[in-house]
Amino acid sequence: ENGKTVMKNVLYPRLKGTQLVVPRIRTYVDCVYDLTAAFPDPDNRPGLTNLVLGSPARVDFFLRRIPASEIPEDEEEVGQMCVDMFEEKDKLLDEYNLCGRFPGAIEVPIRPSRYSCCVELVFL
Repeated sequence: ENGKTVMKNVLYPRLKGTQLVVPRIRTYVDCVYDLTAAFPDPDNRPGLTNLVLGSPARVDFFLRRIPASEIPEDEEEVGQMCVDMFEEKDKLLDEYNLCGRFPGAIEVPIRPSRYSCCVELVFL
């Protein structure tokens, strides 16, 4: 609608803040990270209940590093880059939902430490 691509796995990105901030941070950062999260078990998504009950929930991530040199300076171009990235995320999640993993995925299991549990409890 309104000439925008309809995405089924992600919401259409909110662009105003992104368009204002991203071109200005190019001089302060080396890169920006694009993170896509997927939940393999829709009945066991992470949340407060999982934390309280101590039941782990699996989350898979797809992480991409974008060098600052590849970030456009023009606000409109940044907006288009953001829309393009969300369209890519939508396709990634389509593939994830079909195959159960991200393309080219490398599994890195992360075990929670006592410290991370303490940090989580502080935020309760």
